[in-house]
Amino acid sequence: MFTNHSPDGDSLYGADISTHPKYRHEGIGSMLYGARKEFALRLGLRRMIGGGRLFNYCEYADKMSASEYAHRVIEGEMHDPVLSFELDNGFRFIKILANYLDDVRSLNYASFIEWTNPQHRGIVKSATTV
Repeated sequence: MFTNHSPDGDSLYGADISTHPKYRHEGIGSMLYGARKEFALRLGLRRMIGGGRLFNYCEYADKMSASEYAHRVIEGEMHDPVLSFELDNGFRFIKILANYLDDVRSLNYASFIEWTNPQHRGIVKSATTV
Protein backbone atom coordinates (compact mmCIF):
# COMPACT_ATOMS: atom_id res chain seq x y z
CA MET A 1 0.00 0.00 0.00
CA PHE A 2 1.31 3.45 -0.89
CA THR A 3 0.51 5.79 1.97
CA ASN A 4 3.02 8.57 1.27
CA HIS A 5 1.73 9.74 -2.13
CA SER A 6 2.27 13.42 -2.83
CA PRO A 7 0.47 14.86 -5.86
CA ASP A 8 3.15 17.57 -5.97
CA GLY A 9 6.07 15.12 -6.02
CA ASP A 10 8.62 15.01 -8.83
CA SER A 11 8.89 11.22 -9.22
CA LEU A 12 6.67 8.38 -10.35
CA TYR A 13 7.27 5.25 -8.32
CA GLY A 14 6.89 2.18 -10.49
CA ALA A 15 5.32 -0.63 -8.52
CA ASP A 16 5.56 -4.23 -9.64
CA ILE A 17 4.95 -5.24 -13.24
CA SER A 18 5.04 -8.72 -14.67
CA THR A 19 3.74 -10.70 -17.60
CA HIS A 20 2.45 -14.21 -17.62
CA PRO A 21 5.27 -16.63 -18.54
CA LYS A 22 3.32 -17.76 -21.61
CA TYR A 23 3.45 -14.19 -23.00
CA ARG A 24 6.99 -13.14 -22.08
CA HIS A 25 9.41 -11.90 -24.74
CA GLU A 26 6.58 -10.37 -26.75
CA GLY A 27 7.29 -6.77 -25.76
CA ILE A 28 4.49 -6.44 -23.20
CA GLY A 29 6.79 -5.41 -20.34
CA SER A 30 8.47 -2.78 -22.53
CA MET A 31 5.04 -1.47 -23.53
CA LEU A 32 4.09 -1.18 -19.86
CA TYR A 33 7.29 0.75 -19.15
CA GLY A 34 6.61 2.88 -22.21
CA ALA A 35 3.16 3.77 -20.90
CA ARG A 36 4.66 4.73 -17.55
CA LYS A 37 7.25 6.91 -19.27
CA GLU A 38 4.52 8.64 -21.30
CA PHE A 39 2.61 9.26 -18.07
CA ALA A 40 5.72 10.75 -16.42
CA LEU A 41 6.28 12.91 -19.50
CA ARG A 42 2.66 14.09 -19.49
CA LEU A 43 2.88 15.02 -15.82
CA GLY A 44 6.22 16.77 -16.35
CA LEU A 45 7.87 14.60 -13.71
CA ARG A 46 11.62 14.62 -13.22
CA ARG A 47 11.95 10.85 -13.14
CA MET A 48 10.53 7.41 -12.60
CA ILE A 49 12.04 5.27 -9.85
CA GLY A 50 11.58 1.75 -8.63
CA GLY A 51 13.06 -1.23 -6.94
CA GLY A 52 13.62 -4.40 -8.89
CA ARG A 53 14.41 -7.67 -7.19
CA LEU A 54 17.73 -9.27 -8.10
CA PHE A 55 16.01 -12.36 -9.44
CA ASN A 56 18.98 -14.68 -9.89
CA TYR A 57 21.09 -13.43 -6.99
CA CYS A 58 20.32 -16.58 -4.96
CA GLU A 59 22.45 -18.55 -7.44
CA TYR A 60 25.52 -16.36 -6.81
CA ALA A 61 25.21 -15.17 -3.20
CA ASP A 62 27.88 -17.59 -1.99
CA LYS A 63 30.34 -16.16 -4.55
CA MET A 64 29.72 -12.39 -4.45
CA SER A 65 27.88 -9.54 -2.78
CA ALA A 66 24.60 -8.21 -4.15
CA SER A 67 26.43 -5.07 -5.25
CA GLU A 68 29.04 -7.05 -7.19
CA TYR A 69 26.28 -9.14 -8.77
CA ALA A 70 24.44 -6.00 -9.91
CA HIS A 71 27.62 -4.45 -11.32
CA ARG A 72 28.43 -7.60 -13.28
CA VAL A 73 24.94 -7.49 -14.76
CA ILE A 74 25.38 -3.80 -15.61
CA GLU A 75 28.71 -4.56 -17.32
CA GLY A 76 27.05 -7.30 -19.37
CA GLU A 77 29.11 -10.08 -17.79
CA MET A 78 25.97 -11.69 -16.37
CA HIS A 79 22.25 -11.65 -17.11
CA ASP A 80 19.50 -11.08 -14.59
CA PRO A 81 15.97 -11.21 -16.01
CA VAL A 82 14.79 -8.23 -13.96
CA LEU A 83 17.81 -5.90 -13.82
CA SER A 84 18.85 -6.61 -17.41
CA PHE A 85 15.30 -5.86 -18.56
CA GLU A 86 15.25 -2.59 -16.61
CA LEU A 87 18.59 -1.53 -18.07
CA ASP A 88 17.39 -2.43 -21.58
CA ASN A 89 14.41 -0.15 -20.98
CA GLY A 90 16.52 2.91 -20.22
CA PHE A 91 16.79 2.71 -16.46
CA ARG A 92 19.98 3.50 -14.59
CA PHE A 93 21.14 1.53 -11.58
CA ILE A 94 21.56 3.74 -8.51
CA LYS A 95 22.28 1.41 -5.60
CA ILE A 96 21.42 -1.84 -3.85
CA LEU A 97 18.44 -1.91 -1.51
CA ALA A 98 18.76 -4.50 1.27
CA ASN A 99 15.64 -5.94 2.90
CA TYR A 100 13.51 -4.48 0.10
CA LEU A 101 11.03 -7.35 0.08
CA ASP A 102 10.59 -10.84 1.44
CA ASP A 103 11.83 -12.87 -1.53
CA VAL A 104 13.75 -16.15 -1.63
CA ARG A 105 15.26 -15.69 -5.11
CA SER A 106 16.69 -12.22 -4.49
CA LEU A 107 17.49 -12.91 -0.83
CA ASN A 108 15.53 -9.70 -0.17
CA TYR A 109 17.86 -7.53 -2.30
CA ALA A 110 16.70 -5.16 -4.99
CA SER A 111 18.25 -2.64 -7.32
CA PHE A 112 17.13 0.95 -6.93
CA ILE A 113 16.65 2.18 -10.48
CA GLU A 114 15.86 5.49 -12.15
CA TRP A 115 14.69 6.69 -15.55
CA THR A 116 15.09 10.43 -15.99
CA ASN A 117 12.67 12.42 -18.09
CA PRO A 118 14.68 13.98 -20.94
CA GLN A 119 12.05 16.72 -21.28
CA HIS A 120 11.98 17.74 -17.62
CA ARG A 121 12.34 21.44 -17.10
CA GLY A 122 12.01 21.62 -13.33
CA ILE A 123 8.26 22.35 -13.33
CA VAL A 124 6.00 19.63 -11.97
CA LYS A 125 2.27 19.61 -12.68
CA SER A 126 -0.04 18.27 -10.02
CA ALA A 127 -1.67 14.98 -11.00
CA THR A 128 -5.02 16.62 -10.28
CA THR A 129 -4.45 19.35 -12.89
CA VAL A 130 -3.43 17.18 -15.82
